[in-house]
Amino acid sequence: MDPAGKPLFDEDESAPLAGFAGQAAVAMQLAERRRDSEQVTLLEERDRIARDLHDLAVQRLFATGMTLQSADCRRTAGAAGWPTSSSGPPPTEAGSGRRPGRRARRS
Repeated sequence: MDPAGKPLFDEDESAPLAGFAGQAAVAMQLAERRRDSEQVTLLEERDRIARDLHDLAVQRLFATGMTLQSADCRRTAGAAGWPTSSSGPPPTEAGSGRRPGRRARRS
């Protein structure tokens, strides 16, 4: 209203302005919903990464534990005079140079 009490805009001018204001409000709500959706997506991705890192850490910790347990078993077996490793060449029959249980092929 102006100082004389008359409206600043007549009915023909205020109807399009009200429509525009309504559209602007809808656009602002849509933008807010979009930001919220992007924030949820970001948080879900961070949660997935955190789970992956946790799983990796648990796997490495478990593997380390198994390695230490194996080393302890080998140390104990070595002290008892048992073979401590299966790596290396397989045992041979005395003086034959062949693996146990195998026979030479004859052609």
